[in-house]
Amino acid sequence: MASGDYTRVIPIYGMNIVDEDLPTIDTLLIAAKSATRVICVQRITFVPIQYFDATLSFIDTVTNKSIGNIVVPASGPSLGRNMYYLDFGPRGTPLSAGANLILGVTGGAVGRLHIEAFQKGRSSSAFGWMTS
Repeated sequence: MASGDYTRVIPIYGMNIVDEDLPTIDTLLIAAKSATRVICVQRITFVPIQYFDATLSFIDTVTNKSIGNIVVPASGPSLGRNMYYLDFGPRGTPLSAGANLILGVTGGAVGRLHIEAFQKGRSSSAFGWMTS
């Protein structure tokens, strides 16, 4: 095989970064690009601006199960602000194929939410070799 020939197709991974100020009306955080895509969440960070009793749940829409919760107490730390995070490592925690990541909040949450994730797998395409 000559140099530059393809021997296999490598799926392209799309990065998703979400920065959201809470409270927010939209509960959809990351949408799967197709029914065959798998969202892998690597890290979720929440920095409260005001402290209220609140639980932030990050939910897989196919299974309706939470991949993790962040519990924010009613009173903040005595010095500075606190940062709450869920770290799933560089490979991330995968959602179900075609699932979206949504936010469920109980109580009041005011602050900055940051999510790092990627999507893997093939998108539906008229061409079998194309991914997006």
